[in-house]
Amino acid sequence: MTIKVLLINGSPRKEGNNSFLLSIAKEKLSNNYELDEVILQKMQQSACTHCDACHVDNRNNCVHTDDTNLLMNKVTNAEILIIATPVYWWAVSAQLKLFIDKFYSKVDLFQKTEKKLALITVGGAELDDPQYRIIDQQFECICKYLNWEYLFNFNATAYEAQEIAQKDNVINSFIACLDESFI
Repeated sequence: MTIKVLLINGSPRKEGNNSFLLSIAKEKLSNNYELDEVILQKMQQSACTHCDACHVDNRNNCVHTDDTNLLMNKVTNAEILIIATPVYWWAVSAQLKLFIDKFYSKVDLFQKTEKKLALITVGGAELDDPQYRIIDQQFECICKYLNWEYLFNFNATAYEAQEIAQKDNVINSFIACLDESFI
């Protein structure tokens, strides 16, 4: 059985640095994994209102009429999630935050399901800036709470769209990170 990997692009930029790094991941993993990709900017997501309707009668589905249930079903079906996000104000993108908040609708199921998560963060600040550590700690906590394995957090510095495509050292480091985690 082929391992299912869900690539999640949390960037609002259509052809940005996150898209570029995810395209490398797709190329490296396509022969050995079943891949699915979600571009959150194209999805309709409403904010979680903590209405708890998703937990009434073990429903485990969000009652909002947006793409939440489609997205959460993709997470449910995946064994590995690779999430890419730009850094905005020391945090993940708004698109990704909406997505993560909807994990609440399936939290009971997610806590009982073995999954692995890898994170890609691209920010304009240098790599020693606290923004990367803050996001890394958030995902460590999420994975711990859900009983998921946190594979890695790959951080990169870039501001302009496609800037990483010109940085061979970043590309090579990312490929090495993938090779180490997915072989």
